[in-house]
Amino acid sequence: AGRLDSRAAVVAMTASPTSGRVPPRLPPDTPLRIASHCAAMYAKGAVAALSLHRVARYASRSKRLCTLATRCVVVNGVMFLGSLAVLDHALAPFVAWVLARWTAADAAGGASGASASSSRSLAASAVSSSFLWTARAAWLYPTYFASTVVNSFTAGEIARISCALAAEDDGARARARRRRETGSNELDGWDDKDEKNDGGRRGGVAGFAEAVYHVLIVNSLFAQITALSFVLTGTIGRWITRALQTWLYAYYCHDYLWSARGKPARWRLSHFEGNWCYYAGFGSPIVLISALNLSTFYASAVQAMAFPVFMIAAIASGGEGAEVGAYGENGGETTRQGTFPVFHLASASARAVLRLAGAGGGSKGGGAKRTKGE
Repeated sequence: AGRLDSRAAVVAMTASPTSGRVPPRLPPDTPLRIASHCAAMYAKGAVAALSLHRVARYASRSKRLCTLATRCVVVNGVMFLGSLAVLDHALAPFVAWVLARWTAADAAGGASGASASSSRSLAASAVSSSFLWTARAAWLYPTYFASTVVNSFTAGEIARISCALAAEDDGARARARRRRETGSNELDGWDDKDEKNDGGRRGGVAGFAEAVYHVLIVNSLFAQITALSFVLTGTIGRWITRALQTWLYAYYCHDYLWSARGKPARWRLSHFEGNWCYYAGFGSPIVLISALNLSTFYASAVQAMAFPVFMIAAIASGGEGAEVGAYGENGGETTRQGTFPVFHLASASARAVLRLAGAGGGSKGGGAKRTKGE
């Protein structure tokens, strides 16, 4: 009986909120167990990000999704990376070869002396630099801007289709669970939307203020990462900025799913900060691309090609791995890894901007009320 009771307690603590059962409060734990749990949650997030079988399953169910993924590869892998390759490995070496021949011919023509050689080198360097800057301004930067715009629309369309497929999966699981509970194949008067979109949506001034607040939070975190990358240039600074980047990319990937389910911005932040280990693990494979010592443009192109894959993986997983922990009665999350204030500075900046604009920053409590299914 003691074994059964302990086993039932473990099952209750790890129950998913989507199952309708709210786990009890977790007992105090030792630092070693907490560290072990954090490492397990980090690994679970990384595994969820690398669940390519889910991405392949979604791609097999939608031809439109395959078309959009192909467009993303063509725009970033062929157009943008192709432009970079032509500029760096064809045009730049060709210009350098022409300038080398020009300086060699000038030297063979009779010009001599150290001052003449130095002036020719300076002139060649100036011409080469001018050519590279002109090529970047006239060709590379417009291509980068165009690919960014196309990526934005493509990612939104991929997210819309993936969320629709995820909604179908959620409905199928809910119907199967309902059949098991009732023992019948009929679902009289039951609607899938009750479980898919339990967060609700806000309209009017409050909804607009919440949308602005959400945009400001994401951009504030991005500005924070950019500023830290210039201030903290050592090894510690790189690790800090990459840790923030893991959370930023993980938030980007899951934000489409939360938006489709009608989760308010306050709920997203509370949920994210309560599962910071899981989302750090999810964003790590994306950030590892920047650790390959690629230039800024090459890393941006590779990340742009990889981002839809991780976004589909996030939507297909449904964030199930992060739904581990006890949920407080006032809407906050109490997980074994604790709450890490990932968005503290970003949220404070967003609230300050909204207060200056007179739109308000939402309630000071910071948490959205949960429904029974959450």
